[in-house]
Amino acid sequence: MSDDFERRLDKASARLVEDAERARAADREEQDRRREQAAKINAAIDEWNKRIPAWTEHFVNRANQRVGGAGIHLDLYQEPPQMIELSGLTRGLPSIRIIAERGEREASLIIRIDENGMVAVTGPTGAEPSIEPSDFDKPKIEGAIADLVERLVA
Repeated sequence: MSDDFERRLDKASARLVEDAERARAADREEQDRRREQAAKINAAIDEWNKRIPAWTEHFVNRANQRVGGAGIHLDLYQEPPQMIELSGLTRGLPSIRIIAERGEREASLIIRIDENGMVAVTGPTGAEPSIEPSDFDKPKIEGAIADLVERLVA
């Protein structure tokens, strides 16, 4: 066998090894990214469970007390969770829908955890920019519900 033949086979073999190493590195990076995403979503769900449903229910009840006499009624529903797979586990992303009614008019608001571990709010005028769960505080919930009520009054 010639030296050229051996040299060419060595180069091909080296390229195969490099390609395999690049593929393993890409797989490790993807696994790391998925673990980080899973950790962020799990933390978001924990933050959600601690405060957001209870606060939202409180403000919906308060809104009903304040505007119920004017013919506006709000209902709060826990929506079926959007199921996603996180690092081999299936997890449900929580979601709340609030429907406000005034006679024949109706408007709705959805508050949920999205696939990036952020709080997403979609109201009668469209989607708001997603925010970190820790930043979704009482004033933001109050504001979203007040916007919903004001939509029916306008």
